[in-house]
Amino acid sequence: MFGVWSIPEITQAIARSLEAHALALDAERAVRGLDALSEVEFHPIIARGLESLDLSVWREWPYPSFVGTARQPLPRDRERCDLVLAPAGIEPPADPIAQAASRRAAAGSLFEGQLLADLHASDAPEPEDLFWLEIKIVGQHVVVDGAERANAQYSSELVQAGRDLEKLASDPRIALGGLALIHFTADKRTAEHDQGEVLNRWLDRGWPVRNPESAGFALTDRIANQWCSVMLTPVRP
Repeated sequence: MFGVWSIPEITQAIARSLEAHALALDAERAVRGLDALSEVEFHPIIARGLESLDLSVWREWPYPSFVGTARQPLPRDRERCDLVLAPAGIEPPADPIAQAASRRAAAGSLFEGQLLADLHASDAPEPEDLFWLEIKIVGQHVVVDGAERANAQYSSELVQAGRDLEKLASDPRIALGGLALIHFTADKRTAEHDQGEVLNRWLDRGWPVRNPESAGFALTDRIANQWCSVMLTPVRP
């Protein structure tokens, strides 16, 4: 468990949703498989899997950082988290930056009292009560300009994926979160070896790594990837 969140359950739910999508592509004899999807195409697939755990899932939700400081980013400049999880049946999460902007706009007006009352009465969960999940996709073999080839940036992409751990940990309003690495390889043995190596690289860089949870499944060979794994690494508080 990580706080109130079960990292094994989340990992398994992600893997099940991806495997089901891969099998559906196989059934329709799709030319391209799961490993040819873009990163954003994974988000709704993973969200549906997490909703099976009786969770609410919000996609591309803004990070809650920089509230109360001199730096107040414009909406278009704000960092956004791929998926944010909460127990099912609750209101969308509170957005501290939007709330702060509303307070500034209403300050001294006739509406200030009503705004403060509405904020106080809201049941929206606070950022600290949510699970913030970043997704990264790395393949040993990839499709580039319609052609299948070995990924020349494979090692560096694995290492750089860990930067999202640092981003999550640096936000003072995020208490719980993690990075889900969706990893395509030629076989299971390669996945296990390379994930062990990349965890050491992340630790060498001082990134906030906790023990990860992994799950995986066999993949139909279309571009030389025959294994898909999910490695979910929680952020160390």
